[in-house]
Amino acid sequence: MKKKVKRVLIFALALLLQISMFGGLEETVVKASPDDALYEVYGDFEYTTADGKVTIVNYIGSDETAVFPSEIEGMPVTKIGSFVFFLSKPTEVVIPLSVVAIDENAFTFCDDLALLSVDAGNEHFSSEANVLFNKGKSKLIFCVPGKSGAYVIPESVKTIGDRAFADCRKLTEITISSGVEAIGDGAFSYCKGLLEITIPASVEIIGVGAFSRCDNLAALSVEVGNRNYASKDNVLFNKSKTLLLYCVPGKSGVYIVPAGVKEISGEAFANCDKLTEAHVSSDVTTIGDRAFTGCSSLVKVTISSDLETIGEGVFYYCESLTNISVDAENRHFLSEDNVLFNKSKTLLIVCAAGKSGIYTIPAGVKIIGEYAFFDCTKLTEINIPSGVTTIGNSAFSKCDSLTKMIIPPGVTTIGEWAFAICGSLTEITLPPGITAINDCTFYFCGSLKEINIPQGVTVIGSSAFYSCGSLKDIVIPAGVTAIEDWAFSECSSLEKAVFEGAAPERFGMDVFQDTSSSFTIYYKEGQAGWTTPTWNGYKTEILFNETQTSSPSATPQITETAQPTNTTQPSATGNTTPGPTQTPTTKPPTVKAEKITLNRKKVTLKLKGKKSFSLEAKVLPKNTSVEHKKVSWSSDKKRVAVVSQKGKITAKKAGKCKITVFTKKNKKIKAVCRVIVKTRR
Repeated sequence: MKKKVKRVLIFALALLLQISMFGGLEETVVKASPDDALYEVYGDFEYTTADGKVTIVNYIGSDETAVFPSEIEGMPVTKIGSFVFFLSKPTEVVIPLSVVAIDENAFTFCDDLALLSVDAGNEHFSSEANVLFNKGKSKLIFCVPGKSGAYVIPESVKTIGDRAFADCRKLTEITISSGVEAIGDGAFSYCKGLLEITIPASVEIIGVGAFSRCDNLAALSVEVGNRNYASKDNVLFNKSKTLLLYCVPGKSGVYIVPAGVKEISGEAFANCDKLTEAHVSSDVTTIGDRAFTGCSSLVKVTISSDLETIGEGVFYYCESLTNISVDAENRHFLSEDNVLFNKSKTLLIVCAAGKSGIYTIPAGVKIIGEYAFFDCTKLTEINIPSGVTTIGNSAFSKCDSLTKMIIPPGVTTIGEWAFAICGSLTEITLPPGITAINDCTFYFCGSLKEINIPQGVTVIGSSAFYSCGSLKDIVIPAGVTAIEDWAFSECSSLEKAVFEGAAPERFGMDVFQDTSSSFTIYYKEGQAGWTTPTWNGYKTEILFNETQTSSPSATPQITETAQPTNTTQPSATGNTTPGPTQTPTTKPPTVKAEKITLNRKKVTLKLKGKKSFSLEAKVLPKNTSVEHKKVSWSSDKKRVAVVSQKGKITAKKAGKCKITVFTKKNKKIKAVCRVIVKTRR
């Protein structure tokens, strides 16, 4: 059986706020990514074809074992794509002899995978003890996350691939064989059960983040004969010990960077949560990005005279840091009141996260750097001087105790995520000189009640006000031409948006999704691009031109369609008799449903566990007429699962089915939820 489906995959927004693999705040918004390719369906797999060959793109089955087909419709299955198991998570995978390529992220999200095998006839891949190799076993590609205890890498292996052992949390010991020459990026990341590791003399390359988030790793050593790497006190260096690459997370207390080290690599001390003090020696000239991120117990950092370069986010998630000091002889940096600046004090680089109370940024500062006040949860007030022109990305993110903020007129740029997750922020004054409110600027500012958008703003970025649940109304200036995806989504109290100009030329996905049930867009009479009674699925009403919209709390004056006068009244006998002039009541215009959304697009039920789930259907636009809001539910396989007319699904038998909800007035307005019923817990 085969059919075509069109899928829209949204890997994350909720994020929106992404926590990176090293525990930091991502600077890039992960947006919904419409994939307009038509996928074919064959059994439990979705696939695409090109040049007579098949690529598997999704496993959608409910079976614990995913057996990839060797051919579909007479065409060989030659490739397994990325994130194939995003929708379903089997415990066993069987790869056929026809596969010649496997994407690097093919097994990402396979948290439960314990068994993996490759057909012995495959000319490109092989397996042994549930580990995937190339055919000659010179490259170890992937180890199943379910593997536990101790594992010895075969002597034939020369390369350990990127993320090969990622998330193998049950492995307590890994022996790297003497033939290994290269260890890929993130190769052992999140091996949280790993206690010690030895790098053999043969290793020539160790990739970025090879041991990141190995939270219990306490011992690391390099064999003496290695020509590229060395170790000392469980810290990894290059051979000459001029580059400090990695410190085991188990290191505790005070650490003094050895003399001779010139550079501390990015993430070198990431998540060393037992480290209390770090002293950067006089030879160090460079500290890489996020070098000390996640050092939650770090209280004190001293920087010597020779430091020239400091990367981004070096100290974020260092919530205990209260003391940052710089040698007075340093020509590039200085510290004042435990805040780090460039030497001329025009750039504020970072404030110690443990700083509390009120802080006034010194006069002369022009730029507040990226992550400058990130996670300064104890600061209750920050005063910005008039000379500041730029506020960097994530500059004030997670300042949970800030209640208000005044940004002076000289500021022309406010970066992405600048005030994200400032949960106590109730009001903020934006300067007139900015032209954009960037992505996620006020993301999850749940207490924000009012904000002025300056007249010069032309763009409101993706998720700019996402989940600002206390915001009740907003005025959009006439110059705004673009509002990106989810800009005001999840603003549950938002009742109205008053647009002073024409409809935006670019209007993203779900801009006002999940706002107040009474949410309405008001626009001025005569402005171009608007429609009534709805526009882009949202209820609209017209404002008279003379209506003042400078205050969003003002009650909009709404135009009404003129009604004909009636100079007669029906008498008791049914005859018309002259009567006073009156306006007849008129039936409101019918608003038809445009689409239905569901709270879940896929549900997994278990006969011995969670047997039921309640779906919720939302008919849009929100002001759809009552008779057009009525819906009906159906299951295409009632032997697998049934659904009540209130949307409650109940599992009956292992298998797959589709639950469809549609409006009674128009069955073409519908939404579908795929249901998988499993037998085991």
